[in-house]
Amino acid sequence: MKVEVLDRMMGAGKTNAILQWLQPEMRFIFVTLLLSEAEERINAVRPDLAVKCPEKLTYKDGDTWKSSKAEDMLLLLSGRENIATTHALLRTCDVRHWKLIQQLGYTIVLDEEVSLIEAFLDVPSRDMLWLFDNGHLSRDDINGKLTFHDASTVQKVKYTEVKEMCEKGMLYSAKRSNGFVVSCLPVDVLMCAKRVIIMTYMFEGSVLERFLSLHGVQWKPLTEVEVLDVLPSSVAHLIKPVQDHYYKPYQKIALTQTAWLNMKDDGVTKVESTLSNIFRQYDADDCGFAVPKYRVTRQQGDKKYRLVKPNGKVHKEGRETWIYPKCRATNDYSNKKVMVYALDVHPNSAVDAYLTDMGLPVDRDLYALSQLVQWLWRGCIRNGEEMTVAILAPRMRKLFEKWLADGYVNVQNKPVELESDIDVSYVHEQETVEARMQSENLGIVFVESPAVEDKWEGFEEDTSVAQEPNTFPAEFDFGIGDYEMPKLDWEGFS
Repeated sequence: MKVEVLDRMMGAGKTNAILQWLQPEMRFIFVTLLLSEAEERINAVRPDLAVKCPEKLTYKDGDTWKSSKAEDMLLLLSGRENIATTHALLRTCDVRHWKLIQQLGYTIVLDEEVSLIEAFLDVPSRDMLWLFDNGHLSRDDINGKLTFHDASTVQKVKYTEVKEMCEKGMLYSAKRSNGFVVSCLPVDVLMCAKRVIIMTYMFEGSVLERFLSLHGVQWKPLTEVEVLDVLPSSVAHLIKPVQDHYYKPYQKIALTQTAWLNMKDDGVTKVESTLSNIFRQYDADDCGFAVPKYRVTRQQGDKKYRLVKPNGKVHKEGRETWIYPKCRATNDYSNKKVMVYALDVHPNSAVDAYLTDMGLPVDRDLYALSQLVQWLWRGCIRNGEEMTVAILAPRMRKLFEKWLADGYVNVQNKPVELESDIDVSYVHEQETVEARMQSENLGIVFVESPAVEDKWEGFEEDTSVAQEPNTFPAEFDFGIGDYEMPKLDWEGFS
């Protein structure tokens, strides 16, 4: 299995180039953050690819009716369809999906850096620590993988998600503390693919690159697609800075996540005042700013934080002035003429602790810079238009200024040398994926995937999904019997 990386600056045309390169007969899964935009772009650029998106499929599991996009994705895979989906849905895949991806020689295309590893926040940390302290969770001393030890004393309904994610090999904790728990996309999803192509920017040293290295997955540049290699300095003339006096308060006012959580009302008022003054000469539709979400919207049950409300530019439905700080892979805000970034970004503490303890620390400055430039490039600069930019945190501003002068060009695009075409072994584990899956009686045989034009043994050339709903073709026998009542190991697919 090869991982190939197309590392180019935002707006260089990576997605369009990949869409032109893809062919209907290749069998691919296009993974993106925003499915709606992926559908629109793919259908506009390459309608002949006939891409389909998983929809919620209602089925009966025993006496319970369930609804799941993951089950519909199985039907699409078995029908050899080209698929567009999100990284969130990819996380729900299991061995049935992996088997089809491997058997049918699918290529996985990741559009921008997806969250393959993130902090596990679905269960309160005090509950997780209780599970550790009472022997219901244990951590592998080598790779940090968590194992759930079922016991009658555990509230099975309350901790069902923890149990299921452990069984799928998705939960890990840092060596330094069991309080740092992360969830990872099962790397088997990538290892089962014929090819994995990642479109991103500033890949070297990123969380994604560290995640792949952790699992022994090597990479090399994608050479089959030509995309213009744009230097940051070539767009520097499009950046219109604001006056320096806007930055003076932020020599004392910190803008880290912790600082925002604990910020007093006078600090919020100062940020609000800065935004109001910078935005004064612009229409609301032209303005965009980044602060934590809990400072612009109030969810039921959340702590009531003082909200940021710039004069005449308050974020609300129909007037989207706030843009999600981790926003990427969308053109929805390409009309924004003035962008203000009011955050000092650092990697999530749980993810940072886990990867550091595994000997693969994330470059914190490159992480912050990547978040910043991806956010800025949601604005009109992606159209080649001038854009007013204000970066309030001194650290973030210095990083951006260095980047704009091509100060980080030399640290990018340094591929790991591939020792072989296929490397599916885990680091720190003696078993390969093949041995591990065979030991679990999953019935998967890992072989080099034939070329897509080859006829697969045991398949008819025009085999298609059976017309009867909720039924798989006979050739795909997962050992679960009638699909209408599959025996599943977990509930609650989203």
